Amino acid sequence: AIMGKGDWTFDPAHDLVRAWIARHAADSVKSILETNLADVRAVILAGTDEGLTVTQIGRKLRDFYSDRSSMKAMRVARTEVTQSAGFAQHESAVQSGVMKHHQWLSSRDDRVRDSHVTMDGEEQMLDHPYSNGLIFPGDPSGDPSETIQCRCVEMFTP
Repeated sequence: AIMGKGDWTFDPAHDLVRAWIARHAADSVKSILETNLADVRAVILAGTDEGLTVTQIGRKLRDFYSDRSSMKAMRVARTEVTQSAGFAQHESAVQSGVMKHHQWLSSRDDRVRDSHVTMDGEEQMLDHPYSNGLIFPGDPSGDPSETIQCRCVEMFTP
């Protein structure tokens, strides 16, 4: 946020984040649901292979979801927040008319995916995508393998 005269604060990203969420929130849930369907199939197939009853397979499914509900909620939250914040930051840089370049910055820890480690520090013209095809971290038009749970950000320069 940028402080102005008086008590008000100007945050150009806030309205953009809200608009992005209103238009796109949960778009990535479709790919997450596809992953969940594959997980459900795997549990059912394993239960069938083990000769379990329907009731036993049902319990395995319930346990599967109970054990993973917190992790799944965090995955969705991280993905959606990164997408909306990434869009808003990028759009703010574009609208500034001053920034001409964007640079990919990973979280620089042991959880960063290999492709994002390789891209760390990569700089492009503001209107050009990065080498992974994304225009900003979390860009939902990219491959889910590049966006789901991404924690990367951008830096902008004139």
